[in-house]
Amino acid sequence: MHDCQVAFDRWECSAALSFAPSIAEVTAALNGFRVLDWLDSATLTYRRRLAVSGTGRTLPKRWMAALQARRQREREAALVNCFDLTVTIAEPDRRVLLDVAGIAPERVRVVPNGVDENALCAGADSLPRGQSIIFWGNLDFPPNASAVRWFHRSVWQPHLAGRGLEWHIAGAGATADIKALRSEPGIILHGFVDDLYGLARRQGLMVNPMVEGSGLKNKVLESFAIGLPVVSTSMGVEAIDAEDGSYCRIADRPAEFAAAVLDLLSRPAHAEALSVAARQLVYARYTWAVAGQALAELLGVAGDRRVQASAA
Repeated sequence: MHDCQVAFDRWECSAALSFAPSIAEVTAALNGFRVLDWLDSATLTYRRRLAVSGTGRTLPKRWMAALQARRQREREAALVNCFDLTVTIAEPDRRVLLDVAGIAPERVRVVPNGVDENALCAGADSLPRGQSIIFWGNLDFPPNASAVRWFHRSVWQPHLAGRGLEWHIAGAGATADIKALRSEPGIILHGFVDDLYGLARRQGLMVNPMVEGSGLKNKVLESFAIGLPVVSTSMGVEAIDAEDGSYCRIADRPAEFAAAVLDLLSRPAHAEALSVAARQLVYARYTWAVAGQALAELLGVAGDRRVQASAA
């Protein structure tokens, strides 16, 4: 800690930006203007996990989720209060951080993620698409695993299975119950994929059936960037200004979700129009250049405040 403070003073830094949650408590003790980059709120994640805890979770797991939610609330409240400014990536996370910390609204700001440049390059031309859907993500990440389970139980089995569609699931870390899905007709489990964008661009659309978690879903930005139509729950796109029917399709009820999937697959011109608009949205608001400029402006304001405070 002493070395950090000496370096901060020696270099006459206008602000210290902490990107690493594991050492946030250390940088919080610096004397200068401190900025916390807190990607998303774990408190919100665990609150939502509790909200769906009745769907197959055992009592010990529900207790553990409640305990984790309490611990995260206490940690986030303490950290956000210690830093002069906190940056998160979605408005719902911002609202929770403000709630747990009880601070002025201007002390927590939103700077969205940018999309991978490789995704923008991959979407430069169009490819023929099949009558298929894809979901991807690390499958040992609880919100992703819950999304697969919900979609399979509530959407695929009652509404889409037996219609001649393929459902591709890509991602490492699949649990035993998700691995078992590959025995069902039409479901293809890939595991880790080296060329994810190449695989995704050959499918008809991406499904993003998130029912828990928080933050911004990078898979949605990636899909927009590569020109892949998206059907999502509202939670899955809550951090992105993507209106239903303008950039993607949004549905929370299983039957409506399935209907949106079938509609986009049956109307390729409409699906293509959504994809073109979504790709333009990414270029306008969700590149790393745009995110970097927004963060630079916040840090510039932080530096101005420190100078003014020092001169007072």
